[in-house]
Amino acid sequence: MHPNNGLVKSHHNRWLCKKPKFKARESRGVRRTCSTPQRQRDEAQRRNWASYEAIKNACGWFLALILLAGCSSVRVYTTEPAVRQATSAHFDVLLQPQLAAGKTYFNSFRFAITNKTDKPFSVDWDDSYYLLDGRRQGQFGWPGMSVDELRELQKSPVSIVAPGETRAGVIFPIQFLDRKKLRDGARPGSGDTVGQALLGVLPEGVNGIELTVNLDGESVRETLTLQITSARR
Repeated sequence: MHPNNGLVKSHHNRWLCKKPKFKARESRGVRRTCSTPQRQRDEAQRRNWASYEAIKNACGWFLALILLAGCSSVRVYTTEPAVRQATSAHFDVLLQPQLAAGKTYFNSFRFAITNKTDKPFSVDWDDSYYLLDGRRQGQFGWPGMSVDELRELQKSPVSIVAPGETRAGVIFPIQFLDRKKLRDGARPGSGDTVGQALLGVLPEGVNGIELTVNLDGESVRETLTLQITSARR
């Protein structure tokens, strides 16, 4: 027997025959710890698609808000100055655009004239004109005129103003009447819905009147204008 056989055997038994405290894990194939290039591309596409969807939804909401704001806004008309007045030795006259009932646009004028003389004079409506940007655009009508009077538009009556008297009323350009809706019995400019609907919108621009007053056989002219503009609000 070799002198060292016992030591070798003991050493062999201790390291080779003794059961290990921990069981070695069996190999079940190679486990992937990182993504392949294809998987990385797929994940990038998914992230890009999610970002695209988020941006698209945000843009959709933004456009919806813009459209909603545009639909809810209305066009509001204003005039500068609000009232136009003229004064002479013979008369004072006033012209003021009037808003349509329940609307934000103008469709008529308030007109007033005061006789400052000691004699009566007349306003010659047949020789007075609606002005738009400095050009004559027809004559004026007023509430109470019948459809026949508007259609024929022959000699318009004159308005007699006594000394010291002020005559006031509402006038509107006949040119802008909705003639398709004119019916027998309709009274444009009247307070009812039908009468108001017949009046057209006073357009943007310089609106006014070229007024003629017959004074002691002499025709005296006076021009009054205002600037009408509009904006969405």
